[in-house]
Amino acid sequence: MKRLLAVTLLASASIIAVDPALAQDKAADAENTADIIVTGSRVITNGNESPTPVTTLTTDALQASKPTTVYQALLEQPLIAGAKGGKLAGSTGQGGNNNSISSLNLRGLGGVRGLVLFDGKRVAPQNLNGEVDLAQIPQMLLQRVDLQTGGSSAVYGSDAIAGAVNFITNRKFNGIRFDGSFGVSTYGDYATYDFGAAYGHDLFEGRGHFEASVQYRNDPGLLRTDRDYIQEFGKTPWQLLGNGTSVPYFYSNIGFNNQATYGGRINRVSGPSSVFLNGVDIYKLDFRQNGVATQFVNGTLVTGSTELGGNGGQQTEIVSLGAKDNFLQTFGRFDYDLTDDVHFYLTGYWNRENQFNYLSNTRLYNAGATSGSTGGVLLTTQNAFLPDDIRAALQGAGVTTFRLGKIFTGANVDPMNTSYVNDNINVSTGLEGKLGTFNWDIGYSHSFNKQKNVSNNTFNTSRLLAALDSVLVNGTPTCRVLTQPQFAAQYAGCIPLNPFGPTATTKAQWDYIRQPTTYIGRTTQDSVSGGISGSPFETWAGPLNVALSGEWRRLGYSLYSEAEVANVTALDCAGLGIPNTTTSCVNGGTTSIWPNGSASRPPVSQRVVEGAIEADVPVLKDVPLAQDVRFNLAARHARYTSTGNVVITDPNVTRKFNATTWKVGLNWQVSDAIKIRATRSRDFRAPNLSELFLPGRTQALTGTTDYLTGAISGQSPAPNAPIVTMSQTIGGNPNVKPEVGYTTTVGVVLTPSPAFSLAIDYYNIKIKNAITTVDGSQVDIQQSCYASGGASPYCSLQERPLGFANKDPLTNAATKFYTATPLNIGELRTHGVDVEANFRTELGGQPLSIRALATYQPHLRSIQPGTKDTDAAGVSIPKLRIQASIRYNLTDTFRIDWTTRWRSHLLNVDPLLGLNVKDGYNYVKAVSYSNLNLSWKVTPAFETYLNVQNVFNQRPPVYTPLASGSPFASGAGVGGVGYYPADDAIGRYFIVGFRSKF
Repeated sequence: MKRLLAVTLLASASIIAVDPALAQDKAADAENTADIIVTGSRVITNGNESPTPVTTLTTDALQASKPTTVYQALLEQPLIAGAKGGKLAGSTGQGGNNNSISSLNLRGLGGVRGLVLFDGKRVAPQNLNGEVDLAQIPQMLLQRVDLQTGGSSAVYGSDAIAGAVNFITNRKFNGIRFDGSFGVSTYGDYATYDFGAAYGHDLFEGRGHFEASVQYRNDPGLLRTDRDYIQEFGKTPWQLLGNGTSVPYFYSNIGFNNQATYGGRINRVSGPSSVFLNGVDIYKLDFRQNGVATQFVNGTLVTGSTELGGNGGQQTEIVSLGAKDNFLQTFGRFDYDLTDDVHFYLTGYWNRENQFNYLSNTRLYNAGATSGSTGGVLLTTQNAFLPDDIRAALQGAGVTTFRLGKIFTGANVDPMNTSYVNDNINVSTGLEGKLGTFNWDIGYSHSFNKQKNVSNNTFNTSRLLAALDSVLVNGTPTCRVLTQPQFAAQYAGCIPLNPFGPTATTKAQWDYIRQPTTYIGRTTQDSVSGGISGSPFETWAGPLNVALSGEWRRLGYSLYSEAEVANVTALDCAGLGIPNTTTSCVNGGTTSIWPNGSASRPPVSQRVVEGAIEADVPVLKDVPLAQDVRFNLAARHARYTSTGNVVITDPNVTRKFNATTWKVGLNWQVSDAIKIRATRSRDFRAPNLSELFLPGRTQALTGTTDYLTGAISGQSPAPNAPIVTMSQTIGGNPNVKPEVGYTTTVGVVLTPSPAFSLAIDYYNIKIKNAITTVDGSQVDIQQSCYASGGASPYCSLQERPLGFANKDPLTNAATKFYTATPLNIGELRTHGVDVEANFRTELGGQPLSIRALATYQPHLRSIQPGTKDTDAAGVSIPKLRIQASIRYNLTDTFRIDWTTRWRSHLLNVDPLLGLNVKDGYNYVKAVSYSNLNLSWKVTPAFETYLNVQNVFNQRPPVYTPLASGSPFASGAGVGGVGYYPADDAIGRYFIVGFRSKF
């Protein structure tokens, strides 16, 4: 606390106005141009003099393009690439994170590498992984959004490696405002509505001001089956098939798994390779009808168990295309001049967002096979629901166990889905004032975020295994565990599960194994900041402006979870093993629920004390070729103290690290028409509390190969030898250090006339010690370890009883653990060019404005020792992204806005991976989407509009990326997304609405 007081007494920040020429609409009310904050600096008093590129987007312009949410409009900006949320439903949500949140992603570097600001103040994260949900930002009184894309850690601190996004409110709003809209797609579905109100009024003869707003939005969500161009063949989505080596990759919408079906396919474990019943091999039987087995019809085998066509199973249709979402936002601000030189403010907002997302309608529990067998859950021939003729034939051939490749689906099996309820509270208060020629301020802010995630249809693993293992007792199906007195009490009420048929599992059976799992994550942020800024003296080229600022900040999080402590108390397998095989849970892993979930996380925290200095130094003024030359210099030092632990039963540990950042910027105004700007900065991102202290969980590995001994988990390495068991522990890493980024920008701004401006900026970003989650069981990670003889840092990601010299699969792989955890081992590199052009004129006596934004990003490389480099540019983000807009007032009351965005082509597979792709299957065509807005000012106080999004009803091209080449792929192998997330999968969409101000 002493450090806090010392830093606070020295520190400062100023609230200053920028030149309104940055705004796109000069016709904005005068009140909207007051108290504007310069993003990216604490000393520059004119945004045009900033050496760091800033793209300014007025709320009016964003709403004219897309009057839905500000976030969805931002997703169409070229600077944003690979962002999730918006209309895209996320893939998972367990463990306290929500992958459907509105998370921005500057340049595709990740949502955690861009800092989110609200009126220049840091916004607390919503997700436990450090991501900020922009849905919490109040929209009704937003004035503009600044996208600042140079490194800004020296000004703002951690997370600003890729830049900062600053949401700026109108602090001088007066009057009453009402907004409302209703939208529907050209297909008559996806009906949304939005309503908001705002009020502002001066108080105490102008010394005070109060404003407040409330807004409600309802979005019903959309399923993939609602759009036939997303999913065109029955229940099966597009997939990328093949293996890239013997079978080149290609995409298809008729790919099936020939080992697992909706009714269940009987697969071999051991014994005779074929067992015949009425002339048909039992190992080719499929229960397409409840309790009735018919011959399985194979399609064309592609690779492994994947085939084209046939009777196999795959993911079904109930998957969200867009998550159901509704939110309520409230905002308020009070300002008061205590004296002529001291100003008080109090501002706050609360919002609640409720989302619902179908993740999958398939409940595949496909355990790994032993050597020579195929996959599925392991059952005995004593199973109570197995037809008698099949039981007799198998037992007659000496077969005691078999596997059933089963996908749980049907009328009685609920789809896998997750609901999210997010509550956010933010309160800030402080004083601002003048001390002679200096400005000072001191403030306090508190944020509290509560995110409740309920995974509604996970499996209770132990109940599932108990229910699957049934026997007949006096002719009645009974769970085997109930016949064992020592386990009868533990599994009292066990209902045996019938898996033989697409709808054979009854609702009662399903409800017994179903475990709705609740996760409640809480994040808090408290900060005290302050500082002083001003000009201590004049130079020959103008005033020297200096700012000292400081902040104390504490971030904390905790997680309540109904999942058990997986890495401390593994699933109790007693009584659940199939007789005469092994004492382990042959059908499942070591976690209590499936899919796996995070255990509860007692509170952990991170405290930060930091101080910064920034100076705007004039060098030349009004000399030939130097109308104005100045340097922008900044430096910051931060001290981080993190307290917590990964193994939550162990005592907390405290980790400390320092971070020093700096920035040097040049602003060279050659003439009225030419300006040159450049920056060089050292930035950082501190590890978030999830990366440091995510509670570990342990899960079984099935079919994983140990490349030192050749052993395969789930298989016996020799006749009569024990089955090899391997597990994986996933969790945080308290020893992770900050990432360090180096950013260079060089640009020129041309303004040949007041009507036209052109800005061209080159950027180069290198991030070292990038925090990357590394899985020790992956092939390349294992092989890097073994090649080093045990010296590689990757060797710490596995626990081997006898070291790395012993290659005996019988003794050195029986109790093997791998670890997946964050490491400072990666490097990210990207560079490119940003272009912004603005033109204003009059046509027929009415104003006409044109704006174009473009980003060319030829590379976004990820480099990690021991693995192949990848380049996401052209794979998970388009290399070239363009947006152009035209605004024209046909009359004084009628206006037209047209916006078109275009992206370059994409690839499904990263060429750097060296994998083979069939001709024509790696190319995802370029595409554009256009929006039209017609607005009519009925009276000076009332405006109505019609907005048409995706005017030409452009369909999204098929896009099915390989997981290692894109963050959008599902699963560990290949993706089934079907379209690029930034493409428009909804189709043509109509919105009618009104805006009024009195």
